[in-house]
Order: sequence, then structure tokens, then C-alpha cells
Amino acid sequence: MNPIHLYIMSMSGSGTVSGVDRYVDELAQGMSMKPDMRVVLLKFRRDKKHIFIRQEEKNGYVRITVPLPVNLSEIISQPYWMGKYCKHVFELLKEEFQNKERCVLHLNTLNLIDFALYVKSRIPCKIVSHLHCIPWKGLYNTDKNRFNRLFQSYYYRKLYSPSRLYVFRDYEERSYKESDAIVCVTSCARDFLRNLFPVLPPVFVVRNGIRDLGGEKKYTLSSEKEIKCIYAGNMNASKGLHFILRALQLVYEKGRRPRLYIAGACSEDIQVRLKMSYPNIRLDFLGELSLEQLCTFYRKCDLGIIASLQEQCSYVAIEMMMSGLPVVTTDVDGLSEMFVDRYNSLKTKVNFSRVSGLEVDVFQMCRQIVRLIDDPKLRHKMGLHARARFSNCFSSDAMIEDTYCIYCGLFKTNM
Repeated sequence: MNPIHLYIMSMSGSGTVSGVDRYVDELAQGMSMKPDMRVVLLKFRRDKKHIFIRQEEKNGYVRITVPLPVNLSEIISQPYWMGKYCKHVFELLKEEFQNKERCVLHLNTLNLIDFALYVKSRIPCKIVSHLHCIPWKGLYNTDKNRFNRLFQSYYYRKLYSPSRLYVFRDYEERSYKESDAIVCVTSCARDFLRNLFPVLPPVFVVRNGIRDLGGEKKYTLSSEKEIKCIYAGNMNASKGLHFILRALQLVYEKGRRPRLYIAGACSEDIQVRLKMSYPNIRLDFLGELSLEQLCTFYRKCDLGIIASLQEQCSYVAIEMMMSGLPVVTTDVDGLSEMFVDRYNSLKTKVNFSRVSGLEVDVFQMCRQIVRLIDDPKLRHKMGLHARARFSNCFSSDAMIEDTYCIYCGLFKTNM
């Protein structure tokens, strides 16, 4: 039987590694191990330094880097110019697509749907759209007032129509309606789609996964040593670092003195501002770390803190579980599905009001952190449970097999 030609497509900027980048690398490596799969990773990249298509062999698959237009935000909203760009890229990649049967275009960025539909108009193929995030929730970082109105409408008033309340871009709606299958990483994302659109292609829930990097965490049952907490992520407001710092300020007022390590890109200006705003908290900025470095550091820490106000199947959460870290986390979106309260995490509620919008309950977060600081045996037990939860639910093998079944189902293939 002819192989399945898998084109994993993603879009990224230069310099940073996102959860989507983690996912596509895991998927490409895992699928390249399948004997009936040929894998090409198409990375559409915003980088002024690279203006030509580059192709290389990597870990058993082909990686092709495609430059994006500098003024992409303008082009993507203009069908004529977007069509010109899609045609140009297809002509440059024509030899890659020619004479192939059983092709799958797996989109990991919804705004690539126009290119995928153009390819589908030229060759027989199937389109799989992957919903890594719920786009309207990104408004928390750009337009908080609008986010709060939509949050109230969706969760409190249960207003799901018209869909244009929550879907602002034509390409997003096309991704949902014109794909052959949709993959969500959480049940709440699947429910979001079903609430908005009565007719959809098949929708599947496949949790993110990661290769087990191993390494056993050393647990210390003494409560005398300095407690090391870690936050990993960017500085976007929705990640909630400011709520963590407010909670830690309360922790300090209760006489505990944990140290907080912050992993991720953080400018010197922000570092100075945070240290000035919270002079009593011991802050260490680690910068951006490789996955291996980050997981090594997780194993040296005593607890992880996640304060996101919108999150799907977070790779930070998976990495912390894999490393055996007990976690204090917000009880929201995908995090609610990933963590089990008082088993591998202590959950913190989020509150919503018309005046202040969506916020983390920093007083409860403070109590949860203090509880873990004061109870080393609880940290030990929850860390072991976190590791077990990772093995049972978030392994790369499970993610690869579930996704492989979706591909085969598109062609009614017996595995």
C-alpha cells in the first residue's frame, strides 16, 4: 500500500519556542518512526534574515522552512494577495507535492488554511486542523474589556450565537468548516466548537504528549531547607505571573521565604520592574532554557506554580508532571482537565466580576503554596502522583498513536 504523505504545517516567529513548536517536533519525530508514513515538516517562519526556502533532512523526516511576508497581517486579510502568496509558495514546492497519493496537511496554525485549501485545489489531499488554543481568549492580552464581555457571555449567559461573537477572522471559520477533521487538545475546546457550529467535520480530542526524558527527582522530607518554586512561560498577562507574585507577597507576610525561579524570555526592564515592585521576594531569572535544561531544573525545585487565566493542554504543565513536581495551578480551561486536585496538584479558583474581570484568587493561591511549603510529605506524595499522571495520560506514544488513527481513518485504512 502507498504510504501516507504527512505535511505538518506550522507558523512561528524567530527566537522563541512555543508549545506548538514542542508539539510539531514531537509529532514529526514520532510519525517518522511509522513505516507507512513519510513526514515533511513545513515551517512558515517570520524572520527577516531568511528570505529563501530551506530544506534539510532531520531525525528521519524532511524539514522545509518557508519565509513569510513581512507584512503578513495585511496580506492575510486580503484574499487577492493571500491567493498570490499561496500560489507562489506552491509553485516553489511543486516537486514536493507532485505525484503523491494519500496526502495529509496537518495545520497547527489556523491561518494556514488558505494555503492548505490552495494545495487541495491542486492535488488530492485531506486537511486536519489542530486547535492548540481558543483564539478569542487571546484577547486577555490585547483587549481585556472585550475579553471580559465575551467571557461573561460564554460562561455565564451561555450565549453561543451568533458565532461571530467569538470567531473574528474568516480564516478561523474556514478552518473549522472546510477541514476534513479537527483535533482539539482538550474537551473544553471540542465543546466550544460544538456550541458555536451545528455542522462540523469530525472533531477529535487528543492530548498533547512528550517523550519521557527520565531522571528521578530527589525528594527531601525536611521542612528546614529553602523552598524552590518555579514559574515557566512568557510575560503575557494571561500567564498570570503578577498573580503569583502577589500571592508570594502574602506568603512572605506569613513568615515563609520561598525562592521563585522564572524561566522564559524576560527583558531586563521587566526584571528590574518586578524586583522593585516585590523587593521582599527572592527572584531568580533563568532566561530561556532548552527542554533538557528546563526539566533538569524542574527536578531541583520543590513545587511549580501555574497561574494562567486561559490555557489548553499546557506543555509547561506536562513537563512539570514528567519531572515529578507537585503543582499549584489555576482551575481553568484545560488545566482543570489536566490536573486532579489534592492528587497531583492543589487548585486555585479564578473569580470573575464585571468590575475587575477575570482574576486569580491570590489569597487561596497563598494558602495552597503555604500548605505545600509546610508539608514535605505532601509534596513528596503529590510529586509521585504527578509523575504517574504524566505516564498514564501525556506520553508521546499515546499522542502519536491517537493521531495516527485519525490519519488512517481519513483514508479508511486498516492499521
